[in-house]
Amino acid sequence: MYNQLLKMGIGVHTVRKIHAILHCALNQGIRIGSINENPASFIDPPRKPVQEMAVLTESQVSQLLLTAMTNRLEDLYYLAITSGARESELLGLKLIDLDWIKGP
Repeated sequence: MYNQLLKMGIGVHTVRKIHAILHCALNQGIRIGSINENPASFIDPPRKPVQEMAVLTESQVSQLLLTAMTNRLEDLYYLAITSGARESELLGLKLIDLDWIKGP
C-alpha cells in the first residue's frame, strides 16, 4: 500500500503519517480485543529522504540582509543568520526572550 501511494505521488511525509494513524488504530483494535496483534508493527514506513543542507555564501548572506532591510522581519533574518537557531526556535521567540541591552 505504501509503495502504491508513493507511486501515485503522495509524499513520504504523508505516507509516514498514514502509517502512524493506521498503527494507532490497530493498537486500539488490540485494546478492545478485536485483533491479537498489530500487523502495522511488522511494516517499516518509507524513510525520509536525506537532503543535504544548503549553506549561503557570504555574498548571498549580504544580499539577503540588504533585501531584508525593507522587510519588517529584518531583525529575525539577522538573528537566524547569526545564531544558527532552527526555524521553529526563531518563530517561537517572544519579545521577552530577547535581551536588547546585552545583544546576541
